[in-house]
Amino acid sequence: MGKKKESYTPDELEEDTGFDRRTIAYYVQEDLLPRIGRRGPRTRYPKEYRDRLTLIRKIRDAEEKGDLPYQSLRDIRHFLDQVSPEQIAALADGKLRVEKSILAESGREARLVQRESSARERAGRRGAAMSLPDPDAPDIDTLKLESGDKKKLGVARESLRSPSAADMNEAAALRELRDQPMFSRRREPARAAAAKSVAPPRDEYASLGQRLSMVLTAIEEAGRSHPAETGSSAEVRSRIDVTPNITVSARGLSGENVELMDRLRLLLREYLRLGRRAGSGED
Repeated sequence: MGKKKESYTPDELEEDTGFDRRTIAYYVQEDLLPRIGRRGPRTRYPKEYRDRLTLIRKIRDAEEKGDLPYQSLRDIRHFLDQVSPEQIAALADGKLRVEKSILAESGREARLVQRESSARERAGRRGAAMSLPDPDAPDIDTLKLESGDKKKLGVARESLRSPSAADMNEAAALRELRDQPMFSRRREPARAAAAKSVAPPRDEYASLGQRLSMVLTAIEEAGRSHPAETGSSAEVRSRIDVTPNITVSARGLSGENVELMDRLRLLLREYLRLGRRAGSGED
């Protein structure tokens, strides 16, 4: 086997990954790919571009086959941020399988880091607030108390200056859980996990709505730029089945824009999934 290429032209990236330039630019905007400054016809992209795009393609293909649940761009971005370039290359080249457990652990890792940071921040704010002196409170030393009572009161006041023990314990517990080796924890039963599910947060709806808007705009612009003849294969490929009862079609798309329709299908399916969660969970 020949040596792997270290850089790729735009045409080579499109051929190797199946993503057109518009999609690649969109992924750069979404921070799924590193920014490399000004781009042009002679720009050469690092191997990391090829590896990340190939892995994203594998994830989307696995979703289509039902081997993976839908992964939002935010989920994929969290995953790519958590693993090394060597691991990304191994997954892209098929040396490691793209499995649900790998993606789930990565997303869980990011959530634990965020929760740990929030717990520490709450503890810090509470500690700072408690350390402020009360202008109406008399000084311990001016109170006419027995020495033993003075000591107890001093210990009590000192404890108020410390961050919440509960917050600190939560941060420590989250850190300990986060530091455990990946894939070593037992999974809770799917039924129990489903029982704990709640309605998706509003910002998740907003984020998904924004992505839907961007994809629909891209499809509209692509249709105007590349009008297809009625009955052409391009028009046939632009028809997607979101569910057995919902079909969406777009006119005037060329073959290079099929990925836009694939993304639209995944986003619409995710929107339906969020709606079902909202119907069975809590606001």
